[in-house]
Amino acid sequence: MRFSIYIDWYPQVSAVEHTIDNYPDNGIWGAKLATREQIEDSELSQREITYNYDYDTDYSFESNSFWETWIGLTEEEYFVYYGQQASDTCGPACARMVLRYLTDIAYTESMIAQECQTNNGTYLSDIRNYINDEQNVYTYSIAFGGTKAQMKSRLNDCISNDAPPIIGLREDSSDGWPFNLSSHMVTAISITSISSKIEIIDPWAGYVSDSHRSYVMGIGKVWDAYDYYSGLIGYIY
Repeated sequence: MRFSIYIDWYPQVSAVEHTIDNYPDNGIWGAKLATREQIEDSELSQREITYNYDYDTDYSFESNSFWETWIGLTEEEYFVYYGQQASDTCGPACARMVLRYLTDIAYTESMIAQECQTNNGTYLSDIRNYINDEQNVYTYSIAFGGTKAQMKSRLNDCISNDAPPIIGLREDSSDGWPFNLSSHMVTAISITSISSKIEIIDPWAGYVSDSHRSYVMGIGKVWDAYDYYSGLIGYIY
């Protein structure tokens, strides 16, 4: 059973109101909230609310694990990890890892940050545009808002097509994340067949010399962390 409606979701608050000033966390801001223009230019200019009682089941982290299989990048063992080199360069660090995997070219973080105009964070739309301009192996799309079912499907398709996605979110250790980061970008290299769990690659770990370079999160936790800002950081897939 499935039906969809569309609503003009961004104008519920003005573009001026949707700034980090409305979120009083005294944390690390590495990912910028999208502007109205970036959302209108994206592939998802309206928020699709999909009620899908067959597909959008909120599988728990442990449930059904006995029949799940993992879907990973074809050459996952050759995925090169890069930690971010500054507190606000999670986006360029993720782009660096993605481009290294897709092209086998060792980009520098400083080059990507300059081209993406990183300054107290980066817009994911700039990251997406830069990655697409630099290679023709895979063409990334970008989404803002949306539903958990859409995110699960798109992340699964992206990894199945041998491309690492990038997700903008908020990490909170009280919700099972290894760090506390007000806005952040991570990439991923594998996901379960029913999209209930995903293997995250986190550039912050390299910056703080922590062991959590990769870890598994339930997709419900990822959705909640992404939806904290109503999906206004976005994800590319």
